Amino acid sequence: MPMSFQAVANGHLVGFSPSNFVLYRLWERERYHSANGHFDTLLQSFLPDHTPDQSRQLAFEGFEEEEWNRRPRQGIDRNQFSLALGRILKRGARWEALLRAVGSDEVLLVDEDRPLMDETTTLRAVIESGSDEEFNTVKDFLATGSNFGDVCLRLSGVRRMIRNLADTPREQAGVRSYLVNAITERIRQVFGEPELVQDAPLEETREFEGGALGFLIAHILGVQISFAEGKDIQTISHLHHRMIITRHILLSRC
Repeated sequence: MPMSFQAVANGHLVGFSPSNFVLYRLWERERYHSANGHFDTLLQSFLPDHTPDQSRQLAFEGFEEEEWNRRPRQGIDRNQFSLALGRILKRGARWEALLRAVGSDEVLLVDEDRPLMDETTTLRAVIESGSDEEFNTVKDFLATGSNFGDVCLRLSGVRRMIRNLADTPREQAGVRSYLVNAITERIRQVFGEPELVQDAPLEETREFEGGALGFLIAHILGVQISFAEGKDIQTISHLHHRMIITRHILLSRC
């Protein structure tokens, strides 16, 4: 049976093995990127007949209305919903800018919690709450001031292989074995021998962005949300992917 990325309990994602968490982060970033792409399509449709500022406002209003009508919204404040959408689009635009600057989809596999440039700067913090100046500094560093771009290019295709592996039924053991070996070999070529980790999904927890806004962002992205006492406040989940490999594949050594 397919497994869905499940529950947020007391501010933590639960039921995640290290390898499954890689897939979750990849899915989450793709969702940000996809949202930004749809917004840009709406924006382009308004630009011929409106000023850039008017076009952005109209595009956002249209995007918000679509998302508001797409999902259950009982008990959700419209102003908070709008704020959460703004955060999603901002993050999506920054992931898109990184993809363009580096020129590789493998950017979406990066370890966003690894310190960059100094001990306190992380990609997660810069994407989620950094100023435009801070983001551009980190983007330029990753694109031209480090070997990050070269590593991403050498890993070309790994993101798609991980996706294919996640979507391949366990019954297709030959295909899954081929993909595992192909991914492992590519990791070995770029980083050396990959680190083996114990894949224990029911024992792993990951801290989740706390607060009402964080939960609302998760809801909009399509994450199933529940609390420790078992009361489901949302049951939407578009995350139906099978368990993946037993190796921790993140760009943490570039």
